[in-house]
Amino acid sequence: MKPIIFFLFAFFLSGTVFAQSGYSPAVKKLINSGLSLASAEKTIAYFSQEIPKLSAVQDRKSGFLFFANYLRLYGKNEEALLRYKEAAFLSEGKERIKHLLDAAQSAMASDKTEEAHEILQELSDICTAGSADHSKVLLYQALLDIQTAANAEEFSAALQKIQAYASKKSFAAYHSILLFTLWWINGDAAVKEKLVKQFPKSMEAAAVSGSVDISPSVFWYLMPRNPDMIKKFLSETTTYTDSQYTQARAIAEKFRETPATKQEEAAISIPKGYQLGFFKDKANAEKLLTELQKKGFTAKIQKETRASGTIYYQLFTPEDAKGSIGLKLKAAGYETFPIF
Repeated sequence: MKPIIFFLFAFFLSGTVFAQSGYSPAVKKLINSGLSLASAEKTIAYFSQEIPKLSAVQDRKSGFLFFANYLRLYGKNEEALLRYKEAAFLSEGKERIKHLLDAAQSAMASDKTEEAHEILQELSDICTAGSADHSKVLLYQALLDIQTAANAEEFSAALQKIQAYASKKSFAAYHSILLFTLWWINGDAAVKEKLVKQFPKSMEAAAVSGSVDISPSVFWYLMPRNPDMIKKFLSETTTYTDSQYTQARAIAEKFRETPATKQEEAAISIPKGYQLGFFKDKANAEKLLTELQKKGFTAKIQKETRASGTIYYQLFTPEDAKGSIGLKLKAAGYETFPIF
């Protein structure tokens, strides 16, 4: 069975970390108490009630960030948006920018487009032109413009921006997802070939090649996908009629609002487990296995043989009924990849 990749917008644009190494004892205690509860609903209710009671500003900020990440993991982007904004309100400088970027992601993923525009405008005013943060803001704005285009002309202009960014050096960190976005919208074979050739080991390349299945999140429900809409891949002579544009938007709206789609989203919101590590040397995998077991995690080594014949080893840790293992692994400092 092929793995399913949960393409949440934040998955590819954010590297939010759960590790508790920088948290105060009060915040660690609160997090551990919340994660020990019987269900995600009880955990969310607990965090909502207890985090605002933390006396220190830094503790409240840390608590809001952890809570926002937890909410986003469960697809509760509208609630995560509020928590990221609360953390941003308590922050300054680059830290404030980072939390506002997270808030913008959550706003887009929850279809709060007006609020997303407002947050991105604020970021445009405070980010230094030409900086990495500014490039990220421009990227978000282009993606949001595609999502919210009011007519064919706006839609075409937004796609032209995405194409331009996909070849600019200042957007190099996002080239694979920009190409993936273009492929998702129009299914263009040339885009697929370029993505696979330039980023053969990326998850986006695996997705377009069919070696993993895509399970789209709310963000992708909002993105039009109609191969017939674009006759020629973003050439200077490409034009988009209002009828083509309307057709694409109608398809997108129908797709995102079907009961089956909503049921699928709910069904995959909690992963089956997590992959950790990727080793050529089995001894390194065994070392990680021992380390995980000492910390109380259940894990096993899985072997993967590539087409070249090379064998790799990785760890798999199953999720529990409460859906808390992923967060506990992050809190222990491990980088994980969810398997749905």
